[in-house]
Amino acid sequence: MQSFYKIQHREPSNKILTHRLKVIYPAIMLVLSIIIDYSRVLDFSVVPLICVLSLILFSLFLPSRQLIIWAFIYILVVTLALWIQRDKWATPNNNADALVATRVIVASGAGVIACLYAKLRERDDVTYLSVIQLLEQFSLPAIMSDSDGWLTHMNSEALIIFGEKTTPEAPFYEYFSDSSNKGKAIQNYMELASGMSQGPQRIDLSLMLEDDSLYSATMMRITIGTRNLVLTLFDLPVKPTLNKL
Repeated sequence: MQSFYKIQHREPSNKILTHRLKVIYPAIMLVLSIIIDYSRVLDFSVVPLICVLSLILFSLFLPSRQLIIWAFIYILVVTLALWIQRDKWATPNNNADALVATRVIVASGAGVIACLYAKLRERDDVTYLSVIQLLEQFSLPAIMSDSDGWLTHMNSEALIIFGEKTTPEAPFYEYFSDSSNKGKAIQNYMELASGMSQGPQRIDLSLMLEDDSLYSATMMRITIGTRNLVLTLFDLPVKPTLNKL
């Protein structure tokens, strides 16, 4: 059961620094690969490999429009880097032109796949934001959390009963009450989030808040693109407040 309690702390991200890294990181990787090639440290070109791996990595966070531009630049650089040094990279068993062509095709394929994935990710983000906007229209408290148990969104009603101004960067199970079988509640949550059990689950989670109020809630698993999330809806009216012993 200890595995359900092992949650790594998530540090708040510096948005300005993150944005700058997104802008300069592709250029850094490109310059690095060219320097390695022209320093002749290795007997083969690392430009195609670095470009392909970088494009796959960029697809996880770069906007699709920006990724399309960088994919075009990367493919152009791969072509030029290999063409200029095609005699160096060719072997007695390999035709230089064919070597350049195959590497460019691979880089182009990686670029297309990366751009398509970035578009899919952006579409998932739009869908997710639409779901969040829908939750804000609910008249009952609603909480969204991810498959690792971390809170991703509390609607305005949930923020009121939890006494928060914004959604805290914390595990959802921190709010579970020890008065119930907390370990079992966490296990049920993780099984639902992972798809091991079918939802929705009508469970008395007994969420313990600062005022010792206990709330009954229903959890259900929802999938938005590649995201597996758990939506928790609280009952209204809530259960009576329990007095401290």
